[in-house]
Amino acid sequence: MKRFLILMFLLSVFYLSQSQNISFIKHDKVAGLSVGYGTKLYNGNQWKIITPPIALTFDYCLIDKIMKKDQSIGLGLIVAHSKAKTEYIGATQGVNYDLVNIGLRGSYHFYLKKKYDVYAGLLGEYIYADTTKYGPLPYVPKTDEIGGLKFSVFAGYRYYFSKTTAFFAEVEYQFAWINIGCSFRFQ
Repeated sequence: MKRFLILMFLLSVFYLSQSQNISFIKHDKVAGLSVGYGTKLYNGNQWKIITPPIALTFDYCLIDKIMKKDQSIGLGLIVAHSKAKTEYIGATQGVNYDLVNIGLRGSYHFYLKKKYDVYAGLLGEYIYADTTKYGPLPYVPKTDEIGGLKFSVFAGYRYYFSKTTAFFAEVEYQFAWINIGCSFRFQ
């Protein structure tokens, strides 16, 4: 995690240049890579995260100059992956979980300034859960208890270091409560 944040910071500094007047305008495409922390999917003290949620996001600005002329609407995709396991009876038995998340997201960007982008939206996602048990465990939880079609809300903040590179943080309710990463804008 520490190496990832250092890498994102260095990439952001590398691309320093002038920013445009508004941070998310019509036809902008923003791709992001993030690492997540916390999730609604795993609860209880028997859970151990093997791989934290790692997500690739893509947002496209459909409409800009809404209401105050500094607001816009975007549509996007998300693909994420995470691994976890549960352990029982002194870690001699348990279940390994491999989760893949694919979703569509719609966002409303309501505070767009030269280097800032504040947004919130809705997320419809399908979570594929693959489970494998180890040890003499008599019961393997159904994958539809964790996986399946889920809906969520999210909110985020992007700070543009340059015209094309931003640091971002998002909060979400379902797959990863907090996401931190780097975004790259293409026009």
